[in-house]
Amino acid sequence: MSIDHRWRAQSVVVLAGGSNTRMESLRGTIYKAFLPVHGMSFVARHVLRAQAYGITTVDVIVDEPDPVLSLLATPADEADRAKAPEVRVLVHRGTQAEKMTWWHTHSDQALPTLVVLGDTLAPVDLAALWHLAASGRFDSAIAVAELRLPFGFVQTADDHVTAFHERPIIDLPVNTGYMVIGRILLGYLRDGMALSDALARLADESLLGCLACPGPMITADSIESLTAAHAYLGREATPEDSQAQSGLP
Repeated sequence: MSIDHRWRAQSVVVLAGGSNTRMESLRGTIYKAFLPVHGMSFVARHVLRAQAYGITTVDVIVDEPDPVLSLLATPADEADRAKAPEVRVLVHRGTQAEKMTWWHTHSDQALPTLVVLGDTLAPVDLAALWHLAASGRFDSAIAVAELRLPFGFVQTADDHVTAFHERPIIDLPVNTGYMVIGRILLGYLRDGMALSDALARLADESLLGCLACPGPMITADSIESLTAAHAYLGREATPEDSQAQSGLP
């Protein structure tokens, strides 16, 4: 993959700590984005992706302080750690929108801002996504990809199954959680809009760019999805599979 380093995004914000509402068994223990999945947390994989694009700082925003999170947010391999961006685990309790507005208030990073949801992974070209939002055609941009379901589904006719599909990729673009936030979107967030509502409004105004990713998205939303992610990330890498070798989907 050819990476364009001619861009001005020097940091990426990872929204990685919430209340674990979709994984009740983890509530009060550890944020799901920090769980090791095939040897490395999702957050650490985001750090590796940032490193590949020459990003110098990764700010990970969580709800509660925990000294172990800094260790789980960095690559385990010593050589990778030596080259990794600076990782700062910041604490601010609130919604995704509140975390983003708080970060912009306390940061000198110029818009547009590269933001990633910590519990998703997809093969996103970060530079292309940033350039799309900075092109002047749109205010902000999101990356979309196909989704691999963490479970099988069946086709039926009357009282029998006609087809069974094990963990298929669905033919429907979904939001990967990778986005670049521009001035108008940030204004909506500061006005109190939820992130999803603000993105929907930008879409209605034809101000939201879309970058398609050449591969499926994997998530850490449930035990089933974590199991699927572990299997997917653990597939045998071939010399031609540079994304698998880097530990990313």
